[in-house]
This record gives sequence, C-alpha cells and structure tokens, in this order.
Amino acid sequence: MGIWAMVETPAAVMNIKEIARSANFVPRLEALMMGTSDLTNELHALHHPDRVPLLYSLSSCLVAARAFKLRVIDGVHLNLNDPNGFAAACAQGRALGFDGKSLIHPKTVAEANKAFGPRPDELAHAERVLTAWREAQAHGEAIPCLG
Repeated sequence: MGIWAMVETPAAVMNIKEIARSANFVPRLEALMMGTSDLTNELHALHHPDRVPLLYSLSSCLVAARAFKLRVIDGVHLNLNDPNGFAAACAQGRALGFDGKSLIHPKTVAEANKAFGPRPDELAHAERVLTAWREAQAHGEAIPCLG
C-alpha cells in the first residue's frame, strides 16, 4: 500500500524537500497531499477564493514532488455550495501542475475529473500515436510495446 504524506503545517512546508527526498528511502511514499484547510488555519490566513495565501506553499510542495518523482494532490474545497469556486480551484490546481484534487463529497467528482482528466486534444494525440504505432507494428517496423 502506498503512502501519501499530508502537508498541512508551516513546518511541513519548510521541510518539504526533506519529506519528498525521503521517497529515496521509503519506496512506498507515492504522493504529497496538500492539507489546505488546516494549512490556511495554521498560517492564520483567510480562506480566500483565489488562494493567494497558499500559493507559496502549493508551489513549494509541487516543486519538491516533481524533483523526487512523486505525485502531488491539491487540497479540498470546503464550500460545497460554491460550484464555481470549486471549478476555479480545480482549474488553478491543474494550471499549477497538480495531479488531482482531494474531494470531500461525491457531487464534486465530475468537475474534478473534468479539470484533471485528459483534455480532448490530449486524447486525440494519444489516439494518433497509438494508430501510428499499430500501423508500424503491422508492417514490422515497430518493436513490441513492453507496457
């Protein structure tokens, strides 16, 4: 079973490089998970729609995760009666480079999948690559796929 390390305190953000680096010694460490609600409170910041108080922390954790080949999951959006705010937070997380969003209610799944799932142009590109590979393989011009 994989380990996802919660990042929800200023101390965790300050030590994120060492936490992420521990993946070299703890192979089960797979992801960093942003605890944005607790982190906002610990920072004595306000929960703000643009999440400006969290941008340093979000970016620091994202960079550390990428440096050590970990996934990184954006934190929850607490206001379940704010679908536009949730969509904006998902779009911001995707734009920053997060791999997904932590969810607290099933009604948010579709919007999170829309934001973090493959875009139509990405799916079309993948289909073109697969088609080209299958055609090359059929003509003996491609090596077998090992995945």
